Amino acid sequence: MVASIPPVAVDAESWTLLLWDMQEQGVQWDAMVSDGEKAIQCALESVAPKSIHQRDVWHVLHECQKVQGRVDRAVKELHEQTPKVERNAKRVAAGQKPRGRNPKTDPIAHGHDVQRMEYIASSLKYLTCQLQRLLGVVVLKDQSILDSRERQEELDTLLELFFELCEETPQSVKKEIEGLLRHVQGALAGLTGFCPTLDSVQEQAALQRGRAGLPSDRLGVAPSGHLGTTGQAIGCFFSTSMATDGAHPSDSLGSGGSSKFCRGELAQHPSSPLGCPSCSLR
Repeated sequence: MVASIPPVAVDAESWTLLLWDMQEQGVQWDAMVSDGEKAIQCALESVAPKSIHQRDVWHVLHECQKVQGRVDRAVKELHEQTPKVERNAKRVAAGQKPRGRNPKTDPIAHGHDVQRMEYIASSLKYLTCQLQRLLGVVVLKDQSILDSRERQEELDTLLELFFELCEETPQSVKKEIEGLLRHVQGALAGLTGFCPTLDSVQEQAALQRGRAGLPSDRLGVAPSGHLGTTGQAIGCFFSTSMATDGAHPSDSLGSGGSSKFCRGELAQHPSSPLGCPSCSLR
């Protein structure tokens, strides 16, 4: 149907005309998914103010991938500098001047810079994996499913860890990490707009299981506490529905004080964690 409409400019007026044209052709909708640009948002508010405007997950995860690529390149560049730093250190030890613009001459300090950037890269990858999981239509928790309140609590904790990551990030990539945090914060409300409507569906399913006398393990889902299981991953400080360290699952995030479990913990994350094996982003 949309293909029958000639190309239009990407602005609010053009989107409004397009939506009116769709209505004239008999198309009705309760919800619409977009990339969150202001043009289509203004058009939807004008044409169908009562409809749900849902943000799509792809564009947000794509922003995460772009920032991840920038941080990964920074790690690669630091590794490529290592031989030059070692050569300059030898020249200084021999009483010669180091070569290059703004030369580094301390291999130990450079090694710390490499480890710090690797830590940022691996932590960002892990947080992106958890964001991808929490934005899924269904999020598993042990032998049940996260409801909208529990999902929001874990997303709030995720933002706390993103904030800590910003504080730990070197200046060379700090602007990108901070920009990504703002992007995710601004998009979350639109990304999770569908969640409350699922609660009633889950409650009805739970009642039907209860009437049928089915045990919880017949829900058809497997426990998810093993996601990202490693004592080296920052996930061990999330709730058991996010990740555990394999032996010591953390308390539930439902305590209402995410900072109690998360603030300061990201800074203790090893420089080279195993990452999130379940992440499908590459």
